[in-house]
Amino acid sequence: MTVQRHGLFSLTTTTLALALGAIAGIGACDDGAGECIAGQEGCVCREDECLSGLSCRSGVCVDPNAEDEPEDDGNSEGGSGDPPDDDGEDPAPSCDHTRPLTISGALETDVSSVVFDYAEVDIRHKRDVDEFEDGCVNDIFINLAAGDGCLLQVHAQSFLTPQSRLMINEVGFMADSQCPNFPDADEGFYVGADTLNTDGSGIEGVLTIPQDNTERACFAGEYILHLAGLITRGGDILEIYPSQIRMTGDFRSTAVDRSCPTFPTE
Repeated sequence: MTVQRHGLFSLTTTTLALALGAIAGIGACDDGAGECIAGQEGCVCREDECLSGLSCRSGVCVDPNAEDEPEDDGNSEGGSGDPPDDDGEDPAPSCDHTRPLTISGALETDVSSVVFDYAEVDIRHKRDVDEFEDGCVNDIFINLAAGDGCLLQVHAQSFLTPQSRLMINEVGFMADSQCPNFPDADEGFYVGADTLNTDGSGIEGVLTIPQDNTERACFAGEYILHLAGLITRGGDILEIYPSQIRMTGDFRSTAVDRSCPTFPTE
């Protein structure tokens, strides 16, 4: 089995289900005590992706022999069964329960248009006693999948674009024979960042979390991934036409010791 490694990315070219597990494992399972490796207990998974002795239940690797927690009947304080608010809306998100993200838009390329059906957004923010620095989002990982054959990972960090979006510093896209409308000649793993259009790329959305001076934050909101430019596979080029992929729902963020993003200096 051949593994291609490009910075943050570790993707297999033969087993896309495992590749998705590797992608989801990057930053996806950080509970404040450290990030786990794909397949380990607590990690996001799909069927048959967990390590030996673990089972994939409700999208997370768990120990099937562990004693199940009692189900929440909605009567306990703070339980996920809390009734909707008086105005009929769902209760505010909590770190123990978040609803699946909804996705709209597509990755438009010169080969095909890719519509994703799975999204994961992992966020980091600065925690500071000073209000003017507290809560700024300084690191975002976005993992997107379309079925079992199209995978996209984007990492944005540290800097802002002229449109005040978080600047993308790494992107990888993988397509194999299960990625619709990608011929064999165009399949493979593409990477790029410097060849992206800065004016047309970046992550827009909640760049200051709503909670004050907190280690972990949970909030409802929206992020929009803007992509345009070129990514490459060896000497081959995949052109990304101006694309917008919108992710809406409940998000989680973990504090890191890193400065707020700034506009790059000349």
